Parts: sequence; structure tokens; C-alpha cells
Amino acid sequence: MTRTVYIREPVPANYLQLTPTPGPEVNVIERCPAYVEVLKKTITACNDDKLDIQDWDQVQAEKVQRMNAK
Repeated sequence: MTRTVYIREPVPANYLQLTPTPGPEVNVIERCPAYVEVLKKTITACNDDKLDIQDWDQVQAEKVQRMNAK
């Protein structure tokens, strides 16, 4: 039988800050170069990853609290 040990490593707070998306709210191709659209998609994907990390971190913290409560 094995036991899982959770090790919490601090993540820099500035990493988990959402990055503002550049450009207009509406996708206006005539006004917005293609590279900005790629940048906006990349930032959106990064922000989604950051939110996933925060959710995962919260779940792990709750698991540790439950394990410590036993």
C-alpha cells in the first residue's frame, strides 16, 4: 500500500494574474492585424490554463485539509 504525499510549491502570484486581452472587444478584421488575433487566442488559452491551475490548487488544498482533519 502506498501513500500519496502532496507537496505544495508556491506559484508566483504574478503568474496567476489574468493577462488583459489586447485589441477591440469585437473581432474586427479590418482594424486588427492577424498577429493580434493570434496573440488574443494565445492569451485566452494562457488565462484558461491559469484558471485551471487555480482550480487544481484549490482542490489539492481541500484534499490536504481533509487528510489533516483525520
